[in-house]
Amino acid sequence: MILAAALVSFTISLLSFFSGFGLGTVLLPLFSFYMPPDVAVVAVSIVHASGSSVKLAVIGKKADFRIVLHFGLPAMLAAVGGAALLEKISALPRHYDYQILGFRAVTTPLKIGIALMILLFAIFELLPALRKIAIDKKFLPLGGALAGFFGGFSGHQGALRSTFLSKAGLSADAFVGTNAVIGFLIDVARITSYAVFFNQKGGLIFSQLEMRIVLVSILCAAAGTMVGTKYLKSVTMKGLQALIGTLLLLTAVGMGLGVL
Repeated sequence: MILAAALVSFTISLLSFFSGFGLGTVLLPLFSFYMPPDVAVVAVSIVHASGSSVKLAVIGKKADFRIVLHFGLPAMLAAVGGAALLEKISALPRHYDYQILGFRAVTTPLKIGIALMILLFAIFELLPALRKIAIDKKFLPLGGALAGFFGGFSGHQGALRSTFLSKAGLSADAFVGTNAVIGFLIDVARITSYAVFFNQKGGLIFSQLEMRIVLVSILCAAAGTMVGTKYLKSVTMKGLQALIGTLLLLTAVGMGLGVL
């Protein structure tokens, strides 16, 4: 598992440097195989924040801070709401047990909620028409609120950020820099919110294996970002989006059914 997390963190971080999304999208399904859903979301947020901080240091100065204000502020506020919803749903005691193909499946409201979010973004990644959607820049505050909320709840923020920012009239460097700054702001807001909300019910405890997975992923994601700054001036995301979408779809179905 640690090797898989290292390879995925490095590769996706490298490939997503210019697109602005992909790392959290892929890591959440991977982490969910070995961690409870709420723990996986928090763990991914920590890894994502480390990658965002490296991007911020490398290219953050290229950001358009007018866009950061209009998009980033609503995103940070909404991330708090998404994190609060994650904590509330994770606290629900209900679970559903049943047999499927001879295996005992257990699902919960949290698993179902995250599965629906993952399914939504799987459809977004798999359908070419949706991947090409670009929203007028007057809707930037709305885009920030949506990206922040989904980021706080399930960690899926990058695709929405890129969709809205692609219509903001930014140069390539400004797009990457602005994406990095906003992504970092959302990460700070949601991690702070997780610390506050989950601490009220005793906090989240990482096992030794989970902590090692997070630490290795942080180092490899940072390494992938640094390589991306030097060697990836352009990359086609079609193959990566198809892979991400398929993985998301399978994870959403498995988590929603209680198999994962």
